[in-house]
Amino acid sequence: MLEIIIVFIFGLSLGSFSNVCIYRLPLSKSLISPLSSCPHCNAKIKYVHNIPIISYLLLKGKSSCCHKKISLHYPLVEFFIGITAVCFFIMDGFTFEAFFSLLFIMGLVILFVTDLEHYIIPNAVTYSLSALAIIISILRINPWLLHYLDSLIGGIVSGALLYLTSKIYFWVRKKEGMGMGDIKLLGALGLWLGWQSLFFIIIVSSLLGIAGGLSAVLLSKMQMQGRIPYGCFLIVTTVLYMAFISSITSFYQTYMFV
Repeated sequence: MLEIIIVFIFGLSLGSFSNVCIYRLPLSKSLISPLSSCPHCNAKIKYVHNIPIISYLLLKGKSSCCHKKISLHYPLVEFFIGITAVCFFIMDGFTFEAFFSLLFIMGLVILFVTDLEHYIIPNAVTYSLSALAIIISILRINPWLLHYLDSLIGGIVSGALLYLTSKIYFWVRKKEGMGMGDIKLLGALGLWLGWQSLFFIIIVSSLLGIAGGLSAVLLSKMQMQGRIPYGCFLIVTTVLYMAFISSITSFYQTYMFV
């Protein structure tokens, strides 16, 4: 039980750092300095008011300095990564696989929130995920036991495929249909999960994106030509793939690659 508590606290700490990235990366601010400050009035946040989840609850969702509302995504991000850390620990224990899986999820959470709130997929995160994926595949400590060639093929093919699709859309419609951030994100996902994941991730994320876009239009949230955060759908689909990777792989082997 003590180990689980320690792992949960470690996950909360990563979640707190993720929130720093979510706030500062879209603004091109340093992740190191200055120390934590209020996003509304820039007043320095006291350490006692910077405890993951607990401070949010004690302050009733408002900043201690100017009493303005703090976004709910702060405690949600911290809690989600904390629980994820516990889940990976229970499944894999104190292993490289569990640690790198947690870092992968942490990166996806950062990208999900920045894309959802700002339509931005920071290069700092996608490049870091891509580099880490290559390193762990070469060292053969990839959580999904990928051979480094499968990882490289997944990264190259996925990025190239989405890039080509975006260019065809531009040639046909004379407007950008997909940002380079989405392309880099899919490349990073291919590096982590291999080319075997591409069919599921591309098809399912596209269907989710269409459903999400149509739902937003029907609810009058945006115009038909409005933007949708496609990176969010890529990330949701990736989490689904990770959760059901055994069943999906079995389906491929039974019905598609025989």
